Amino acid sequence: MEKIDKITGDDLENVELNNIKVEGYYDYFEINNCLINTCDFSKSNLQGIDISDSEIKFSIFTNVDLSERSYKKVQFNDCTLVGVDFNSSFLEEVEFNNCNLNYSNFSGCNINNIK
Repeated sequence: MEKIDKITGDDLENVELNNIKVEGYYDYFEINNCLINTCDFSKSNLQGIDISDSEIKFSIFTNVDLSERSYKKVQFNDCTLVGVDFNSSFLEEVEFNNCNLNYSNFSGCNINNIK
């Protein structure tokens, strides 16, 4: 896996992101088969991002908008997802392992095989 040090808004595939602070709004792009480790997304709007076949570890998504998107085969491990808005998203084979999901919104989601 190639290691990268920032998100530019281009599709990401087979890359590793480590210790990145992400801020701002990102229009539509895809994250596929990636490892995201110890990243802070808490000052960003990720409403345009679809994520699949990826692992996200020790990352922060406090009050992030992840609504109306697709998350398929994603593992969130030891993440802070407080106040995240997943409203009307498609979640399939998503795992939340040892994550803080307080105040997160899953209303209107299409949910299949969530752990």
